[in-house]
Amino acid sequence: PLFQESAVGVAAIANEKIGKSPGLEEYLAARHVIMAPELGDRSWVDDHLEAIGHIRNVAHTVPHFFAIPAILEQTPFISTLPRRIAERLAAQYRIRLFELPFVAPTHKIVQVWHRRKTQDAGHKWLRARIKDQARHLF
Repeated sequence: PLFQESAVGVAAIANEKIGKSPGLEEYLAARHVIMAPELGDRSWVDDHLEAIGHIRNVAHTVPHFFAIPAILEQTPFISTLPRRIAERLAAQYRIRLFELPFVAPTHKIVQVWHRRKTQDAGHKWLRARIKDQARHLF
């Protein structure tokens, strides 16, 4: 384990279709851009919303988080991103963060490696450096 991560909503600063602190109905009605590496039409957010009885409107899927801000800047779409990624992207793009209008689970961010590398000295050193750097993210 490295750390726990929460999620936030993200929209363009100029997006007038979504309020500064949207309610659940407004969030669900908005058109969403999602990150799905396999370019599917669902993410963990959709699974969570379905579990609590809701469905959102997925308009576009991208293979990585870093494609999302450019889309948001040019559209009335919104997205849900890991907080730390959203904060960094907001410093570079004209996007704003908002708290989600529902309780979302946090996610444990972990290191994963093949068991053959568990005792490898170089690999152990690298894992220790990554864990040490992750502690400084807070």
